[in-house]
Amino acid sequence: MSKSKATPCIFFAVSGLVLILPLIIYGGIGVLMKEWIHLVIAILLILFFLVGSILLFVLNGILNKKRKQKLAVRLKEEEEKLKLNIDEMNQIINDNKDVLFVIPEKYRYAHAVAFMLEYLQTLRADNFKEAINLYEEEMHRIRMEQGQQQIILIQNQQQRALNSINNYNKAMTVMSAVNTAANVSSAFSNHSINKKLL
Repeated sequence: MSKSKATPCIFFAVSGLVLILPLIIYGGIGVLMKEWIHLVIAILLILFFLVGSILLFVLNGILNKKRKQKLAVRLKEEEEKLKLNIDEMNQIINDNKDVLFVIPEKYRYAHAVAFMLEYLQTLRADNFKEAINLYEEEMHRIRMEQGQQQIILIQNQQQRALNSINNYNKAMTVMSAVNTAANVSSAFSNHSINKKLL
């Protein structure tokens, strides 16, 4: 029995015990036996919860079976659609074999074909050879631009590093001047103190 099927049964069994336990604890077993009404209520509650759990178990099984059937039908429909799409694609490939094999294998991907098709439709190229050459030129130009952008990025990083080094050098120069001034001042004051002592 799976967890989802067992859950309603457990729920009803525990609920029945929760309702019966106070009767047993409150009146004790002896009082429960003396008062037949409590016994009848306890038995009815137990039967109610047992029947309820059995009904839920059966209904859950029926509903799961219906869900599985619906899912199987839906999967079969999707499988048929997929088969139709595959058949359509195979038909398109068969109908266009002569065109597909004109395009070299290196360029048989969506990006390249889309560019070459645009070149042919806009009359920038008169044949596939010209379209391929235009495509290669375009890709070369894009690679060069990306390379230039990379060079600019590296130059900017180097410039920031140089600026940082220059700022550090300036700060060190100022600190050195301050230290020199402090040393001169200290030496001067030591010299004047020594003069007064002599």
